[in-house]
Amino acid sequence: MDRKNKTCLPVVAIKSADLVILVASAQFYQIRKIDEYIAFSYAGNQPNGNDFFMHLVEEAGKYKFAYSTACPMIRLVKHLCKKIQIRTQRYDRKPYDVEVLLTGCDDSGIHIYHIDSSGNFYECNAMAIGSGSKRACEYLEKLLLTNSKGILCAEDELKSHGLQAFLDACRNDEKNVIATIGTKRRYERDFL
Repeated sequence: MDRKNKTCLPVVAIKSADLVILVASAQFYQIRKIDEYIAFSYAGNQPNGNDFFMHLVEEAGKYKFAYSTACPMIRLVKHLCKKIQIRTQRYDRKPYDVEVLLTGCDDSGIHIYHIDSSGNFYECNAMAIGSGSKRACEYLEKLLLTNSKGILCAEDELKSHGLQAFLDACRNDEKNVIATIGTKRRYERDFL
């Protein structure tokens, strides 16, 4: 059985006290920048993912223009959940078939929000979505269980844990991308 789906590779997110790491394949552009401290990633239907991304960029821009400050992440999450939820309650439209990880930093700290296709959202310490994400989630769960106070490690170690979870989910020999956001660090992307 081939665990690697050619159109939807997994996305892995993991956070520590002052840093969040996102790992995905560079081939499908699954990690995108919404704001200086907010990153968007998705797994599922690409047109829906692109629609959500453009919608969130527009919302963040409107908020920044109106209030001259960065948009709180929870506001973006609730706005997107409302948009997704409407489609699940209508009979004349097909529900969205996409999962979203919204990661970043705002005034209240570092966050990883998982938004599922029904419009529910969850705040997580680590999460993986997409094809093969179950194996990545198992790796992250073991990592979190060994560290009862949360993941307290340096940036390089956090990146290696994220990359290991990603590689456990799929054997990808192509380029991978790691996005990093911190409390004192803007969105950065590195290719491996």
